[in-house]
Amino acid sequence: MIYPDKKSAWTAEGFLEAIRILQKEPNALFDDMIKQLREYPKLKKMLENILFQGARYTFEADSQMISLGIMFGFLKEKNNTVIVANRIFETKLYNFFLSEEESNEL
Repeated sequence: MIYPDKKSAWTAEGFLEAIRILQKEPNALFDDMIKQLREYPKLKKMLENILFQGARYTFEADSQMISLGIMFGFLKEKNNTVIVANRIFETKLYNFFLSEEESNEL
């Protein structure tokens, strides 16, 4: 969608459209995210459990997977619990995991 001026792009609709575009197009950030998930299957499983099972992990910075997730920017701490760092990553991860599961069913 093309907006006639910059002000109209900064609406809720414009913001959501920007996120949709960002998530569809290849970029180095998401490429690196997927690469790290493939390299660290336990981190991948932790993220899947958080997103799909509602699993709760106690925040402990010395835990290897939590430490990696924080270093990569995928995870953060909230109320002594590990959560996905932001909604954009959360949405990208949901889409990636769902697409991967669908592909495995072929």
